[in-house]
Amino acid sequence: MLLILSENRYVGEIKHVFNNYGIVSSKIDDTEVSFFFFITPDMLYRGKDLRISRNVTFKLVNSQIRNVKVKIATELKSCPNTKNKKYQISKKKIDKIEDYHDYIFKHFYNETSESVLGSLKEEDIKFKEKVLKWVLKIEKIIKSQLVKLLSENSIKSEEVYSVIDQDRGLKILKEKIFKTLKSRYIFRAEFELLKIDRSKDGNSASIDIIDVPLTLFFENLTIDELGKIYKYIMEAFDKRLNKSSKIYEFLNYNKQMFSEISIIRNSSAHGNPFIPLILDDSYSPSFLFDLKSVWPSHNSGNNVEEEWELFETIRFSTRMLSKEGIAPINIGSPLLIALYTTKYILINPARRSFFSFLFTIICYFKVIDNTDEKAFYNDMYKFMPIPIDDEEFNNDSLLMNYPKGDSVMKQLFIFTYVLFSPVFWFCLPITYKK
Repeated sequence: MLLILSENRYVGEIKHVFNNYGIVSSKIDDTEVSFFFFITPDMLYRGKDLRISRNVTFKLVNSQIRNVKVKIATELKSCPNTKNKKYQISKKKIDKIEDYHDYIFKHFYNETSESVLGSLKEEDIKFKEKVLKWVLKIEKIIKSQLVKLLSENSIKSEEVYSVIDQDRGLKILKEKIFKTLKSRYIFRAEFELLKIDRSKDGNSASIDIIDVPLTLFFENLTIDELGKIYKYIMEAFDKRLNKSSKIYEFLNYNKQMFSEISIIRNSSAHGNPFIPLILDDSYSPSFLFDLKSVWPSHNSGNNVEEEWELFETIRFSTRMLSKEGIAPINIGSPLLIALYTTKYILINPARRSFFSFLFTIICYFKVIDNTDEKAFYNDMYKFMPIPIDDEEFNNDSLLMNYPKGDSVMKQLFIFTYVLFSPVFWFCLPITYKK
């Protein structure tokens, strides 16, 4: 399986064919890898089956799917002097899919028992209700801590808005929020909190908002918008912020991770299946290629070592834990285990979103206030492997036993266990009482 340089084509072997897409494998840079490819109607013989040899040549193109850079195989052709194989396409009967959630749960759990599926759906609802409760608390925490940090460093709201105006996208966002606040609160009690001026359009019956309390501004941002504003403010005012402040420490560590939480926040709030989302490997289609090698340089364009601030902390702590015999993913040496685990967490936005959720709330408990720590653990331990004193996991729990052979608890443990180890937090140079 060698690269044909003259046409920039690769040689590979078709491994799987599904409705609308397939998987082709190849050997590139001495690594066995795989890629997705589309199966469009024009590729089918009489609209029924794909007729192409098992060994094919193909091109690679770069794409972006769900905010992840992906290499996709295109222009598949049978290798010369090879016999075509008939790949039957199993068409999903769209009109038979009456319940989307039912379809997702059956696919994820590989289970047909209606009673078991019903119970698993109930567990999913309970789990995401708990997650949403704490995500909303995290949002509130970030807003309040950001306001406190700016106040502690004598940075006024007008300065913040002036800096925001320097970024075109954020300026548009700010103006949208100001317009919303004007429409919502004019002549109401909150109107006294706003700073106004005559309307620039000359309309004497209207006014412009030129300043609002930061608390009110933050309250009207979505979690995505808040994440962008939060990160931008931290970076723009970095030289003026007191680095020895606990609040700075907490907000600085979370300025990247907080933005990731929106995926699980939206899934929880909109009532979509939750557990199948955070445990869906294919949410990041690049996994076929990227996870075939532990090295960050082997990627579809997302170098986790360069892009994620927690890369070194996760890598080092998982390496230390593996030396102690704690390694749910065992692929050889502690170094390889650490690199693979780090990549496994960070390349998948849905998985990273849940990891970021846990990181942010635990970081808050460790740095700012641990009053609610026990309540958080009590809410979560029934749904995921969290070490609770004097508590044992219930082996009869559905999440301990489904999917069979690769349970939810087992899958969650693989990428969250590091957060519940003192080793991980010792690797972060934070100044909480250790």
